[in-house]
Amino acid sequence: TTISASGQDITLDQAASTFGTLALTGVNVAVTENAATDLGASTVSGTLGITSAGAVTDSGTLAITGATTISASGQDITLDESASTFGTLALTGANVAVTDAGAVDLGASTISGTFGITSGGAITDSGTQAITGDATFTNTAGDDDAITLDDASNAFGGTVTFATDSGSAVTIVDTTALDLVALTAASLSATAGGAVTDS
Repeated sequence: TTISASGQDITLDQAASTFGTLALTGVNVAVTENAATDLGASTVSGTLGITSAGAVTDSGTLAITGATTISASGQDITLDESASTFGTLALTGANVAVTDAGAVDLGASTISGTFGITSGGAITDSGTQAITGDATFTNTAGDDDAITLDDASNAFGGTVTFATDSGSAVTIVDTTALDLVALTAASLSATAGGAVTDS
């Protein structure tokens, strides 16, 4: 399904709808699908909202200027096209992996499995991260960009891995016990609601 509506909104919100690969060009785009969702090459100058009853994947580069909200409760989300860019990412899913060629801002996200973020720049949070499984945050572009996850309500239930440049500053706030995996960074600030350990 290819929808080209440059400068216009796209709203496909019928709960029973199903699509093949979705390639979308528009401003504010909202799609509901009663099946797995595959996003083809898409350019969205405003917000992108995807509500899916199945897994969410990408088979093309996504260029999203505004906030991206993907709701796929109990389903995996895998957006791994290396050239994709997003605005704020708010994600609900099981095992989630997202690659962003630019900096990453994480909005409020609820992940019942593992969480993997790969970024070409700094990684920050503007919303609470509620992560049940292991979390991995990667930005190794050589620019010493910081990773700052300092929302006061963050909860990381599994291990937390940071793969970053040796000159990067890492900050994390966790309301639960915090288990850190091997880390090389310029500085580390860790605030936890329980024990802090290293595995």
